Amino acid sequence: MLKEEDKKSIQRLYYFLIASRLYETGVSYTYMSYFFDFRGRIYPNYFFDALYMKFLRPFFYFKSDLNRDRVVNSLFYKNLNSLFKFKEINEYFSLVCKVEIGKLYKNKIEKDNISIHEFLELYDNRNEELKNIEEELYKINLVSAIEKNCYENLTIIKDSTASTFQHWGVELGYRDEYKERLNFDGLVWYDTYKVILNNFKEYGDYEWFIRKY
Repeated sequence: MLKEEDKKSIQRLYYFLIASRLYETGVSYTYMSYFFDFRGRIYPNYFFDALYMKFLRPFFYFKSDLNRDRVVNSLFYKNLNSLFKFKEINEYFSLVCKVEIGKLYKNKIEKDNISIHEFLELYDNRNEELKNIEEELYKINLVSAIEKNCYENLTIIKDSTASTFQHWGVELGYRDEYKERLNFDGLVWYDTYKVILNNFKEYGDYEWFIRKY
């Protein structure tokens, strides 16, 4: 029986063979069909998809116009702008990319919550090579965007979509004093799952948890 890693290797080879065939036929563009779940995550409508090859994900672009007005009017932008006083929207995009790079090195900080400034400090580690090729290529793509000051169609892929807990909070309600733990304020990043699991481990009382949150 094939081991799991052997199955993954065969799957990768299958994708490479299809990609190679497309290249040999001289196809300039390939259009693929996707759908989004309620968190904004992307899924293909068929078995073969380039996104299954993780190292290609950092280079996946949406061919669409950026709605800058919608970004500027978003609550997340306004919260960060109150802290950093952006002179132009590209300063905001640069900040987001630097925070994304900081996420790749966040294991250097053993905390449940990390401030935006701490992520920016981790950006200084960008020259350190990452073990994961997917993350290394993602970092290269982000650094390139910052250096070129060009963020059109750049896709953020590293755990940046809204979590289930955020959607539940919006639909079911949440206490204001705990909204930051759902990453609603844009100033501190919480590992929401870790925070909740730690509370369960500490108290082991489901009823207490419901009363608190």
